[in-house]
Amino acid sequence: MNNVNVDGIRAFVKEVEQNPQAAWKEKVVTGNWSFKEGGHQYEATVEYPNGSATLRSDQAPFMGGRGQAPDPVQYCLFGISACYAGTLMAVAAMEGVGIKRLKVTAKNQLDLRKALGLSDRPIIQGVTLSVEAELGKGVSIDEIKRVAKVAEDRCPGIECMRREIPYTVEVKAG
Repeated sequence: MNNVNVDGIRAFVKEVEQNPQAAWKEKVVTGNWSFKEGGHQYEATVEYPNGSATLRSDQAPFMGGRGQAPDPVQYCLFGISACYAGTLMAVAAMEGVGIKRLKVTAKNQLDLRKALGLSDRPIIQGVTLSVEAELGKGVSIDEIKRVAKVAEDRCPGIECMRREIPYTVEVKAG
């Protein structure tokens, strides 16, 4: 339902109920800076269960790039919107809520003065997710709003924004 592998989710829920350690996963992305003049600046090959993809990024020209690929903030917004859309559709499918079409738009406002060393003000001023859905037969707007709220509470991408997550930067030179 909704292009979601409900049986796969149910099997994983059962596995985690029997073995909570199965819920722990690690995601890793390792990329390299490109020193080739005129092209994108950063590249990473990301592996997933059935293949891999090479992602490229380039800063906007006003931030030292050439605009040859999406910038890192666009990838962040893509990740947040894709994560939220996936969570929403999984919740809907698990609850039998049919959705015919879903469009999620993520946008933010940035104050780049801190990135330029000109201020200590926060860079990201906020993120807005806009959801447009064509509902399946018999699905009410209240039902999709409820599903959207459940998805908001369960979405890892939104959690990354909502909660302060510990991080470490390790620097090695060779």
